[in-house]
Amino acid sequence: MSLIPDRGSGGSQPAPEGTHMCICIGVIDLGTQPSQWGPRRQVAISFELIDLGLSESRPFVISRVFTNSLHEKSSLRAILESWIGSQAIAREDFSLAEIVGKPAMITVIHRHRLNRTFSEIATVSAVPQGVTRSFTHRSRLITFDIDTDSIDKLEGMPRWLIERATGTTTTPSAPLEDLPF
Repeated sequence: MSLIPDRGSGGSQPAPEGTHMCICIGVIDLGTQPSQWGPRRQVAISFELIDLGLSESRPFVISRVFTNSLHEKSSLRAILESWIGSQAIAREDFSLAEIVGKPAMITVIHRHRLNRTFSEIATVSAVPQGVTRSFTHRSRLITFDIDTDSIDKLEGMPRWLIERATGTTTTPSAPLEDLPF
């Protein structure tokens, strides 16, 4: 293991700042992750920016990590309420899988750390009434539950997302006979 941190480009450039039409392409359960408030179950929500890309075949994809909670003070709840409405998330059977494939408008801001520029999602909201465009995506749609899905399902997702999911303290379920003790 090298103790020298990678300061390279990470293989991508930041998404442009501003407000963009996008589509939710993924909800990824990251399991239990450390946080400043102790271990928390986290989830990443990924969006593909429509009509923008790094190349013809490689769209801009941006994700945001949330604590997987719909508590009244949670960031996840605030984002979902502004995007799909409070009535949708108030249902007892609401699942984050329902947002995959839904169009949205996101505001992207840039943060500068370690001599690099990172894109961050500042806000997510519904597409304005009357917008009648088609929201096609180039990325595959994905829902990933760390308790039931194979990590192979994350193939093609950003490296940092896969590393966070595989480094989690919650691992995918295994039959008892497969446990090493």
